[in-house]
Amino acid sequence: MEQVGIQSEIDHLGRIHIPKKIRELYALGENVELVLTEDGVYIRNPLYTLTRREETT
Repeated sequence: MEQVGIQSEIDHLGRIHIPKKIRELYALGENVELVLTEDGVYIRNPLYTLTRREETT
């Protein structure tokens, strides 16, 4: 997987700019979720959800 790193500032209205290259790489649309943790900030596409797969016996 290609690694992309950027450094950006938060503007005076609290907005974060996500460059086009990253939006295209991760298929981010207009709506994204920012998940803040002790490890950092994660950008999550709310259209993709992980579901628990039940094991068949």
